[in-house]
Amino acid sequence: MGCCDSKLSDEQLARKLQTQYDNHGGGGYGSGQGGGQGTRSSGGAFTGQGQVLGTGATAGAASPGASTEDRRAAAAAAAEARSQGFQQGGSGSANKEKAKKMADRRTKDELVGKIEAHYATKGEDPPFGLPGASLEVLRKHLDEVKGR
Repeated sequence: MGCCDSKLSDEQLARKLQTQYDNHGGGGYGSGQGGGQGTRSSGGAFTGQGQVLGTGATAGAASPGASTEDRRAAAAAAAEARSQGFQQGGSGSANKEKAKKMADRRTKDELVGKIEAHYATKGEDPPFGLPGASLEVLRKHLDEVKGR
């Protein structure tokens, strides 16, 4: 124990430390004295603003007139927008070239998978270097394999 606190009982020391913790915002590692976004009251409750899921509004500014159906429609629209962004090669990326490359890569992976599955059902090994072939070559090869 420290030199000055050695006369305090464990309970008194714990209360003293808790009071200091509460008075300084209860900050942890790297949080400084503010304790983060919200402030800490003496009761330990979080008093900062948060976001209401699915609305994009802060908790204090949530529209009380919005019906459950409106909220569900907004959530569905947001999910659809995220899905479209993912399908186009990222999180709403405006880079059309990157989106095309990723779509081509998905198509190529699907073709390679189909060709390898076809060879596996026949008990044969697929051609070496199949994943390195172009899309056109893979399409032709799949047509040939299916025609056998």
